[in-house]
This record gives sequence, structure tokens and C-alpha cells, in this order.
Amino acid sequence: MTDRGLVVPQLTLPLDPRSALEPDLAVLRPIHELWMVDLPGERVLVHRDPRGGEYRTLEAAGRGSAVTPLAFPRIQVAVDEILG
Repeated sequence: MTDRGLVVPQLTLPLDPRSALEPDLAVLRPIHELWMVDLPGERVLVHRDPRGGEYRTLEAAGRGSAVTPLAFPRIQVAVDEILG
């Protein structure tokens, strides 16, 4: 049995370049993948591979592209659908 799930919290945070792109893993464990929506930048930031208190990979996907959740690899989510 695998522990897979999808958590979709809706949060509004001030866009502070020093902290908005660096999620605090002490709070987010054991989240293996974190999607952040940057509305002003019209992109989705996908953080993956948490190790040593930080995410090792970051994918920035803009309009016209799609992202695939690790837990559901057969599903592609259009960034345009997320941004509206």
C-alpha cells in the first residue's frame, strides 16, 4: 500500500521574494511535492525532492504548459486551468 494523496489548501501569502519561493520544510513534512501558484507571474512553481530541509528541484511552468503530480503520473494539469 502506498501513501499517496492530494492536499489543496488555499492560502494567500504576501509575495516576498526572499521567502515565497522557499517553503519551510519544518512545517511541510512529509509533503514530497508542493505546488505554489504565482498569480502575478502567471506560473506554477513545483517544488520536489525534499532533503536536508529544502526542496532539491524546482520546476516553473507558465501558461501553455502542463504539470504532472508525482502521486498521479498519468494526469497532466494545464497551467492555464490553474490560473484561470
